[in-house]
Amino acid sequence: EVGPMDDAFFIYSEEADWCRRIRDAGYRCAFTPIARIRHREGGGKSAAQMSSKMYVQLQKSKLIYVHKHYGIVGRAVARVTLLMAMLARAAIFRLASLAAPDGDARALSRLASNAARFHVTGREAT
Repeated sequence: EVGPMDDAFFIYSEEADWCRRIRDAGYRCAFTPIARIRHREGGGKSAAQMSSKMYVQLQKSKLIYVHKHYGIVGRAVARVTLLMAMLARAAIFRLASLAAPDGDARALSRLASNAARFHVTGREAT
């Protein structure tokens, strides 16, 4: 009735979209805390271990979801909101990296900076 997961999502947010469509069709989505997922290869990485490309893909997927369900105005609001959030994250983690230069805060600052650049230019960092 609601169809398969949407191919517009490369990764991230496809399950949220699917649940939304299921709910919109009058069904209920239920989550169980007993279920466990095991990533056999490379899953479950922290944000500090995530590549910039994947972090930007997360941002893209959020925008696809918002555009699909809230239209162009929703997408514009989400883009500005995400840009402000990424600028704040970049600054906060940059400051944190000065206090504890172990690499995680610097990596998180870099991810947020690349995501902010994506929201301004529409292009991924290379």
